[in-house]
Amino acid sequence: MDIAKRLRQLRGEKGLSINGLALRAGLSQSFVRDIELGKKKPGVESLQFLCEALNISLKDFFSEEKDYTLVSSELKKQIYRLSVEQQKKLLDFLNEIK
Repeated sequence: MDIAKRLRQLRGEKGLSINGLALRAGLSQSFVRDIELGKKKPGVESLQFLCEALNISLKDFFSEEKDYTLVSSELKKQIYRLSVEQQKKLLDFLNEIK
């Protein structure tokens, strides 16, 4: 698995900058950048910090499957933040695009 590519993908899905991810993970910005550039390989502890900052498990990080669970969980979070009326409108919209 290409750790650099996977980290960039997950960071992008979460809408985080390298600096934002580094701050959440408690790691230096340059270290996270070097991981994404493939210049450094994170140890298990650093990778765990990055996964916690991304709100995923190590298992999810190394999953080779399309990560629909990540999308699903993020989608659920966003839906629960909507008012009941907004949820109804979203459901109507989704039914229209089937």
